[in-house]
Amino acid sequence: MKEFKKLFILLGLILFIFGCNEDVTINGLFSGTISNFTAGADNTMQVKLGSTTFGTSIVDKNGKFSMTLSQPSSLEVVSSVFSSLTISDKDAQFYGLDTYPEIITKGGAYIGFVVKTNNFTNDPYSSNYNGTVTWFVYCDRSCSIKGSVGSRSYDWNLKKGWNEVAVVYQSGLTISSSTTIPADLKWWYFAY
Repeated sequence: MKEFKKLFILLGLILFIFGCNEDVTINGLFSGTISNFTAGADNTMQVKLGSTTFGTSIVDKNGKFSMTLSQPSSLEVVSSVFSSLTISDKDAQFYGLDTYPEIITKGGAYIGFVVKTNNFTNDPYSSNYNGTVTWFVYCDRSCSIKGSVGSRSYDWNLKKGWNEVAVVYQSGLTISSSTTIPADLKWWYFAY
């Protein structure tokens, strides 16, 4: 009976933590609500880079989605990419997914993309973009990457699996990136 009570309390605590914020990112699972989405039912959201699809999700009529990203097939050694930064485990391997999820209609037409951002007026692909967006980074083990290269600063505390990284842009240039995600970011839809 004591074990059941402990399990019940733990389950309640987990539900409380995840019930406080509708945007969740846990080891490849990310979910949320697209704030300005009005396209209706039967739309799919897809994360794809080149010919590789990392995940798909139905986007309901209210803009809610939940997607699990698959593990990438090829990884790079962190220290070969970030050689001038402080790295806690130089043998760690990672994959940076620098693309935005796209929205596809039931008929297969690509109608736009979704970004977790705090700039709701500018397209993040524009050369004068100012704001914060999130990318996803996969790492094969826990690893921290810290320091600066030129005007870019890095403060990544990666765990094994997929991690969300906030990237700050000024005039279209990357200024900083961190695994600390600002509270003011929302999932936002940009039409093609």
